[in-house]
Amino acid sequence: MTTQLSTADARALALRAQGFTEPRPATGVDLRHLRRFVNRVNVVQMDSVNVLVRAHYFPAFSRLGPYPVGLLDKMAYERRELFEYWGHEASLMPVALYPLFRAREQEVRGGRACGGARARPARGVGSLREGRARREVVGMGAGEVGDGVAVLDR
Repeated sequence: MTTQLSTADARALALRAQGFTEPRPATGVDLRHLRRFVNRVNVVQMDSVNVLVRAHYFPAFSRLGPYPVGLLDKMAYERRELFEYWGHEASLMPVALYPLFRAREQEVRGGRACGGARARPARGVGSLREGRARREVVGMGAGEVGDGVAVLDR
């Protein structure tokens, strides 16, 4: 049996699956909200390009609204709930997914995999440490700029 979806239905399904249709938290975003977001999307692509704010802070904002960007850093680099993995791009992923990549990591260590994909516990890199130290914050449109909080208006 073949199921057909209209373009609009397919778009709506994709947006729902990624959490874009969920209501934003009524109160401030806390670690619990950010954890739910990361577990839903499973991969937060990192990017050192810093035009407004580092790219891996945007996906949570687009779903949760303004949040302390230090929470994502805390999940990765203090609480060790996320690990860095280089697949297509450098990414943060929930530690619960690490066993799925263990065989690939062993291939890399044994020199049998191409591309040099490596998984390791998340740890700060120079530009990230710098960003945390400066508490980079961005305002866009009518947004406010505050210490350690990504404040963006849609």
